[in-house]
Amino acid sequence: VMDHPIQLEAMRILMNMAIPARQIRPALLQHITLTMTAMTIQHGNSPIAAFAYGLYGMLCSIYGDVGEGYRFGKFSIKMSARFGDPGLSAKVRFLFNSFVRHWKEHARETVTSLADVFRTGNEIGELEYAHYGDFLHCVHLFSAGGALETVHHKVTRYLERTEKLGLTFHTDIGKIWHQAILSLRGKANEAERFDELKMLPVWIAQNNLIPVFGTYYCRTMIQYLFNDYAGATESGRMGEKYEKGGEGFLYLP
Repeated sequence: VMDHPIQLEAMRILMNMAIPARQIRPALLQHITLTMTAMTIQHGNSPIAAFAYGLYGMLCSIYGDVGEGYRFGKFSIKMSARFGDPGLSAKVRFLFNSFVRHWKEHARETVTSLADVFRTGNEIGELEYAHYGDFLHCVHLFSAGGALETVHHKVTRYLERTEKLGLTFHTDIGKIWHQAILSLRGKANEAERFDELKMLPVWIAQNNLIPVFGTYYCRTMIQYLFNDYAGATESGRMGEKYEKGGEGFLYLP
């Protein structure tokens, strides 16, 4: 069992670095994951080791070993339950249901679980992961064939909460999908438009890959569904440059 305070603090710092690394420097996330896993093998398990196993399962799934990724994902959830830490459990369940589970099970199986991540995180003040779970709850509901009116209502509520809390990144990625859903409902002009011409250069300069890829993905989808095949092809080609921002997500096979 890992019990040295310096090692435990190092694990905590690495865990807190994981999501920023995923957003800006995906390659760094690999180093974080392997470092946490190596520390666990060398010094023993700790509560945060469950998160390390969850990250490892995510990487396995991203790079094609779906079976191993699913096995580590399930193990991470089982291990987190042993320690009775609801905040840690919410983080681990977020990783599993966002990046691992849909490769082995139908996407609809993740929808309720991601809503539970939001509820748990919100109750205990783990707002960052709570609202990541809420965002992907909406995306997975949409992707699994949820009614557009229902998805629109949920995304609108999500944006109200993130704007009130000042969660800028969460709000930005929500606006991308909100605009896409409005377009599909034929109501693109009924709300403040997401200004991709303004935001894309900012995100590209920041190397903020998740919203960049999300923008191109949604643009490609809308153009294709509205029969603009040439535009969809061009948007898809542009999005390929930033595919690291979509790795592991349900919407990037």
